[in-house]
Amino acid sequence: MLPQSGPPSQPYLRVKSAQEYAGLVAAHARQATGDSLYPGLNYENLSQYLLQPYLQPYQPRSSRDLSSEKSETACDACFAVLYNLSVDTPERITPFSSPEAFESSESIHDLGDSGSGYLMFLRGNPTPEWLNTIGYRCNVDPEFFLRHLDFRSTAGKPNYFNLPCLPSSNSNFMRLRWTTIGLRGAAFERNGHNQEEIESLRNESARAMERYLDDARSGHKMKICDSFVRRFAVHDETHFTFQQDVSICINSVGKSWIVIVWQDVGNDLVEGPSGPWLASPKRSYSWTTRALPTVQYKPNMALEAWISPASILSEGHQPRKFTQSASLLYLNYGKSLKQETLSCNAFYALTDLFKFTAFSEVQFLNMMETKLTEETDFSTINSRHSPTLSNILYSKKILDQHVQQIDETISSIKAHNRAGFRADQPELDMEASIAAARLLKDFEYLSERAKMLSVYCDRGMNIVMNNNMLAESQRAIQQAAGVAKLTKLAFFYIPLSFTTSFFGMNFTQFGTGELSIWIWFIVSAPVFLVSVLLLIYDISRITKTFSASIRRLFGRRRI
Repeated sequence: MLPQSGPPSQPYLRVKSAQEYAGLVAAHARQATGDSLYPGLNYENLSQYLLQPYLQPYQPRSSRDLSSEKSETACDACFAVLYNLSVDTPERITPFSSPEAFESSESIHDLGDSGSGYLMFLRGNPTPEWLNTIGYRCNVDPEFFLRHLDFRSTAGKPNYFNLPCLPSSNSNFMRLRWTTIGLRGAAFERNGHNQEEIESLRNESARAMERYLDDARSGHKMKICDSFVRRFAVHDETHFTFQQDVSICINSVGKSWIVIVWQDVGNDLVEGPSGPWLASPKRSYSWTTRALPTVQYKPNMALEAWISPASILSEGHQPRKFTQSASLLYLNYGKSLKQETLSCNAFYALTDLFKFTAFSEVQFLNMMETKLTEETDFSTINSRHSPTLSNILYSKKILDQHVQQIDETISSIKAHNRAGFRADQPELDMEASIAAARLLKDFEYLSERAKMLSVYCDRGMNIVMNNNMLAESQRAIQQAAGVAKLTKLAFFYIPLSFTTSFFGMNFTQFGTGELSIWIWFIVSAPVFLVSVLLLIYDISRITKTFSASIRRLFGRRRI
């Protein structure tokens, strides 16, 4: 059970205990439309989750127990990792394996009195004990938890369509999105064209992703620090991508400030519920999947790389099966940043997070450009028996989502100098502004690049549709040529048909009938003339004129 009250010497805390924090959220969730101008019905699922430790029967399992079932390293057990950004602090990083350890930590008790900044990483799936403890000790607005767990807020409840919020509601909230490219090595049994395999993979992946999200919403199969995946896309038989979010909250705690970074990336993805990134495709007799690294750059990094053999051969360390670059970001964070500015400016402390996001995004856009170039290549289109728009439409939808997310990130960077983000020291603020200007330049480039690729998709769709129209025209020309051949054949066969019909008639001249042959000419001449008149004049117009004349005639008789 978590502590019931906080120390009385910490008046800067808005809430005095973890249980009170959960209780206040539950009280807000009970406010209906008729009770308050600010109803809290959208908080129902979150409040039920936070109240779990205080309801009976409840058997909490410690973070250490939950993580040790499958974790292979000691760091996997740490849901929270705290960085003290003070220049004078020898112990810079403090990992926490349980809410009790977090609550009793000296670093947390000194949080509001130190006057320096803090940065805390939260990794993957939480427990209600963790959220209640962090919420009350760090003055966290419950809206931060609600937004990060947005996929759970509507589970079994109505969708109130409250997310995403207005920009003015994001004064101390930000969200980034990391895209990881996956590589599938699969050998398929060929029963059709490549496009058929891609469509089959997309359908299978969509069903598998829906099952995964159902498991993530319920939380029954999720352990602490398990990674979340929000979106999954299949680009072809070889490459796929999946997206994970990073929610950021900046809070004031007494004389200090703390930046909370809650990332979807936690333990290896093989340890959580199974998703389409690990599922074996149908009609494949061998397959392997892995995540491509997010390739970053810093000056002279190739000359500075050095890995200690001891770290590789350390006891208990095992290679991960589905390693992501993002899973290492919380370790030794901010090594390339200037310590003095890092300790005073909250936005500057997020620089490496924004850089990693930008590098993951440019890698994704590079892949999309390669795929679209191949898709709209002349030789590729001509080699298909039936050109399709599905790949280009699929890519355009994904690109438009990325454009929106990049633009939101640009808005967050432009607002970096608002109150609470600055150090109020001109030199340090100038350095942070320079870093922000570099980030802004990178993300504006990414926005223009994503928009350009979206326009390229529109052009590609026009190319494919024009090719389809040309193909239809070619088929129409071929059909017209066939009709022309039939017309030429009719030119020869109709006279022959006439002669055979003529000599097959029963007339006295042919010794087979009683009527004279001249009867045929007398009947055929007017029929022929009527046919010629109908061919020359418009039948519908003649019919309308005749009908109008009849109506006028009968109208006069009535008068």
